[in-house]
Amino acid sequence: MNLNFSKNKVPIVLVFAAVLLAVAGFYFQQQAASITGAVISKPSDDKIVLAWSRFGLAFAPVVIAKEKGFWTEQGLDVDVVPFTSGKDALDAVIAGKADASTNADTPIVFAALRGEDRFAIVSGVAKTKSWVVANKDSGISNESDLKGKKLATRLGTTGEYFMHNFLRAHGITPAEVSIQSLDLPVAPIALDKREVDAIFYWQTVPYYAQRALGDRAVVFKPDFPNEVLFIVFSKDFAAQKPEVIKKFLKGLIKAVDFISSNEAEALEINSKVHNIPVADLKGFWSDFNLEISLKQAALDYLSNEAAWAVETGKAPKNASKPDFCSFVSSQPLKAIASERVSINC
Repeated sequence: MNLNFSKNKVPIVLVFAAVLLAVAGFYFQQQAASITGAVISKPSDDKIVLAWSRFGLAFAPVVIAKEKGFWTEQGLDVDVVPFTSGKDALDAVIAGKADASTNADTPIVFAALRGEDRFAIVSGVAKTKSWVVANKDSGISNESDLKGKKLATRLGTTGEYFMHNFLRAHGITPAEVSIQSLDLPVAPIALDKREVDAIFYWQTVPYYAQRALGDRAVVFKPDFPNEVLFIVFSKDFAAQKPEVIKKFLKGLIKAVDFISSNEAEALEINSKVHNIPVADLKGFWSDFNLEISLKQAALDYLSNEAAWAVETGKAPKNASKPDFCSFVSSQPLKAIASERVSINC
């Protein structure tokens, strides 16, 4: 059950990205085969392979549920397999390489727009905030200075939608900047080398970038939540094993309650997993609004984002806005905590 990434230790120097890329896939090999290889063996009906967005710090309930044994208490054997993004994690579910995944909004939206229907949203987990980190040496001191600069995010992830909304809020059009896609561990190095001038990501990437740049880092923090996080299961799993999903969600609910009532210990556990000092972690812990629920506002957020993708030509040709109710499996959560479900589906 130990989720301590001692093998993945992140030094302050910039080689942390290369180290993370090299070893991120090895920690859980004792529990599961490579997620990109053969289908993972799942001998037990109560076994779940969870594709975890390793850099998504707001998925703290997953870390706590695993570390504190809350899923084991429910009789579940949950293999937590790390990925660098929720997009890759969702792709694993769609490909039949994992049972479930942790996802922000954008991968879900783009998968739905592609016509993928092999996944089901079973719960929301959190609302949180992405940040912008810029290099002061690129002549950036305020938001308007981003005009004409080289910007990076991971396209197809929530960072892309965040970038769109942030630039629009500050009167900058996509034509006035250069945008490229970078994998998460690479982005802080590119920013430090001024291969890009600013990056748009969710925690923990902004934190690593700040550590890399030191006093050359310029940080812009929006004052509104701009990322909605979900738990997704494969559609077949949701249809065939609703009782297992109930147990899984009970473990997550207990984890959120634990975080609320035992913040110091929760910080310590996540500090060890992500190799971020507790004092630093406290600096953005309040950005995370954790709640295991299915709310209409979360589905509306997905719908609005899908409309943006269609209107801006980022969706496949002839794609129409999906009905996200068709992607929801609300019965497991409704059965164990009906007050947490308030959707118009």
